[in-house]
Amino acid sequence: TTILLDANSKTVIPVSCTEQGRWRSMSHKFSHSKTVMAPKLRKKKLMSVSHSLKSSPEPCYASDQGEVWSEIAKLHCKVGTHSPTGAMHDAYQSRRDDLSDYKRRFKPVDKQFGVLAFIDGKPAGADMLSLVSAFKKIFDILLGSYAMEALSSSEPDRETLPEREEAEKFLEGLPALEESEFESVGLGRDCRYEGPESVGAALMVDDTPVHAAFFT
Repeated sequence: TTILLDANSKTVIPVSCTEQGRWRSMSHKFSHSKTVMAPKLRKKKLMSVSHSLKSSPEPCYASDQGEVWSEIAKLHCKVGTHSPTGAMHDAYQSRRDDLSDYKRRFKPVDKQFGVLAFIDGKPAGADMLSLVSAFKKIFDILLGSYAMEALSSSEPDRETLPEREEAEKFLEGLPALEESEFESVGLGRDCRYEGPESVGAALMVDDTPVHAAFFT
């Protein structure tokens, strides 16, 4: 879930573990791995958290941890990598040359604040931020997420170009999704979206979508 922290606040942040076999501390400091889950795993985690929110009397941002570990294991299998501790990050490290090749080919354009990614000619997911400057900072990380999904494609040698009509159909269908609102861990409201073909989530603060993500 996306969280916007208030100034000078203490916040307990809900997390999912992405390294099943590590049970010791690596550092006393928090650091960013510079990776984001591939979209299929992000979608499944989003759906399990949405289910927790809808089925609990109090806001509960719990994911299905077993499913997260299972999907990471499947990702390693699909992209031909291995991790002794089942770490998602190890898959990205092992395929870093391939991911770097993707990142060299895509650059954000002026005033861009979102991305709709296509894999095998079909929409895979979309991320939109309220600030162009914030989007620019995480563009490479998001691109790495979608690129990792592309590397696990069942049709890696098939060349397919995205169709504008497919993009418009995906985006135009988002307002029709069923919306549920919940108290956010930090500032604003956590909105969840569900429909027959897409799911998503957005953090709304003062009627502004700070970050919205949708997946097919």
